[in-house]
Amino acid sequence: MAGFDARTDGRKSAYVARNRTAIVKAAQEVLASDGSSATVESVALLAEMSVSTIYKHFPKREDLFHTALLSGINEWESWAIGLVSEITDPIERLLFPMRLQVKLPETHPTFAKMVAADVALFLVVAPGALPGFSENVLKLQRAKVIKSADTKARIQNISMVLTMITIGRCSTPPLPEKEALHLLSIALEMIGLTKDQIKHAWTAPLPDF
Repeated sequence: MAGFDARTDGRKSAYVARNRTAIVKAAQEVLASDGSSATVESVALLAEMSVSTIYKHFPKREDLFHTALLSGINEWESWAIGLVSEITDPIERLLFPMRLQVKLPETHPTFAKMVAADVALFLVVAPGALPGFSENVLKLQRAKVIKSADTKARIQNISMVLTMITIGRCSTPPLPEKEALHLLSIALEMIGLTKDQIKHAWTAPLPDF
């Protein structure tokens, strides 16, 4: 029996990981352009790989495109979290990711196109809330920065509103940004934020994208 070669095994793992990354990136582009009619064959052509190679990584078409959209969501979340970490004001910190999500077509156009091209898939795959949003609301509630009853239900409502706003912002024609922020403001008042707190957060300076 041949002995274990860590270097060979490591190179093979890196090769497999690179292939998978290339497939997911190609699937994102195909999903953004073709939506629900996206095919594995189109992904293989763009990634310059055989269809059989695609299926080795993703046994089902649904697995491939779910992963592509989830990867887009995760990439956006990592980017948003990195920007949020520099904010010290607790209300601004809470609402800042929402402002970024409203600007999704501007900040992450490929992800926005994926949402617009296959809304049904986005509704299935999209997380229930922004990263850390629920925990941050409860933390501010414990600190008596905000006050509300039935907090978890209200958080769920905000998540649903934001999901629909995201779809609206990515549609053609897009939901106007001003209207999107107004709708979010109404939902946010339900967790005890005041109009002044929300207005201050909406008008705080944004970083260069």
